[in-house]
Amino acid sequence: MTTTSRTRTRSEYRSLAALTAMSWPLSSLVRIRDGADIERFLTIMQHNHRAAPFISDLYVIPGINIPLPNRLLRSLFSSLSSVTDLRLFLPARTSASLFSGVHFSQLVLLETNLPHSRLIDFISRHSTLKILALGACGRSKQCPLGVLDLGGVTDLQCPVDCVPKLVHVHLTRLSVYIDSFSTQVSLLIPPFRLYSVTLLTMEILHDDYDILRTVITVAPLVRKLKLVEKVNSSTRWRSRREWNNHRQWAQHLRMLTALEELVIETPASLVKPVGDSKAEERLIKRWVTGKSSSKTGIRHVHPALYRVAFRYGSKDASEVVSDWYRSQDASYWYRQAHLSVVGSSSEDMSFVAL
Repeated sequence: MTTTSRTRTRSEYRSLAALTAMSWPLSSLVRIRDGADIERFLTIMQHNHRAAPFISDLYVIPGINIPLPNRLLRSLFSSLSSVTDLRLFLPARTSASLFSGVHFSQLVLLETNLPHSRLIDFISRHSTLKILALGACGRSKQCPLGVLDLGGVTDLQCPVDCVPKLVHVHLTRLSVYIDSFSTQVSLLIPPFRLYSVTLLTMEILHDDYDILRTVITVAPLVRKLKLVEKVNSSTRWRSRREWNNHRQWAQHLRMLTALEELVIETPASLVKPVGDSKAEERLIKRWVTGKSSSKTGIRHVHPALYRVAFRYGSKDASEVVSDWYRSQDASYWYRQAHLSVVGSSSEDMSFVAL
């Protein structure tokens, strides 16, 4: 006996879509990778009105060479007014008209790679923003976002060239990166003071010998400091870094009287043999005291520094991640964590909770 398959009617397809939408598990996060993801999600929204208010995080991160039509994106944005965290990574040629009339009433975080000129109107409509993570500025000689009042933003990540136009006295967290190797970071940041900044992350070059002096000027009350050396083909692996001058380095660290955590990422071999516990301990004590002696002495102890973390030696066969803490009585340092990896690793040295 032969059975023939029956083509579903349009009504049956609608019923199936509605059933699928109602069974869709509620989630606070939506990830969009292509146009099909958007269409699928819009169908769910059409049949399940409970879903939209539940969504707070929207990540639009398409794959390479996968276009996302503005029409679909605008439909997506208009259906999700409750979004608080928006991560948007689109081609640089994306038109600013994409955001025309778009408003998220509760938006707190915006992370995007779009040129800053495309974001002026969108950011100006979102006074609720607290966290702003920006990609490369674009072709403008001066950051076009400088015309905006960003006084509500307390956590800022941006290229170093944009710092003079975007920073303000209400910032508590600042992350600065470089998108070229033309000059040192310490020469690009103007001498102003941000007393409110307690967490500072900076990309540096191997020959930037005044970076701590810059930190002292810009963020004298910083509590968490992370310095990440940017590497390219011209990086000199064996050349001296600022921290090789132990006496000056220790002196500048003590001038940062509120500093509690110091994180260093560099391809240079901080100690030899790489990863040796005793060698790392001697290095930390030199940084704390400015002396070659391994005896720290309580009277030389930094007033607040209790953690020093390294990620170093990636030019060698292995890369080392070490995390050191000072004892409660400040009489010695101990290594709490140690990791040795071969090749690249996604291991990141971050700060402990504020």
